[in-house]
Amino acid sequence: MATIKKLQTLLSKKGFTTNERHEIVYNFTGGRTQSSRELSPQELEDLCNALEGIKKSKTKLISTCLSILEAEGIHRPNEPILEFTEKGAKPNPFGHLNRWMLERSVYKKPLAFHSAAELEVLLRQLHKLAENNRKASKKFGNKAYWRKADNLKNFN
Repeated sequence: MATIKKLQTLLSKKGFTTNERHEIVYNFTGGRTQSSRELSPQELEDLCNALEGIKKSKTKLISTCLSILEAEGIHRPNEPILEFTEKGAKPNPFGHLNRWMLERSVYKKPLAFHSAAELEVLLRQLHKLAENNRKASKKFGNKAYWRKADNLKNFN
């Protein structure tokens, strides 16, 4: 739920002056008002979504990447790796994923540190990985074949 405070925060992060803010609200409402206090809840929500559109597209790309990685068995949130710290061991559900990203991804960095443009390149790599695994699962004896057989066995 968007609030006036959230809208003002987004506008200040974008660097708009007070007059520019009034002009944005005026243009967005089609000349109805200049004040953000007079926006309807739906207009407020739409304006906030428009201002943080880049952020939303990045989260959508990350969720798409995570779903492909989970389908391919790279991201296993149900099998966390134990990380040892000074205070003891704690499970890290992103351990397998981060190790794979550091070793084999295009940019060699964790998923959370990618920009939107880098995520699009990574998404292409993941689609190609999934396609190659589908092709390899048709040949007897390799890892993709046995993973597919295990998945089919679990359905029966």
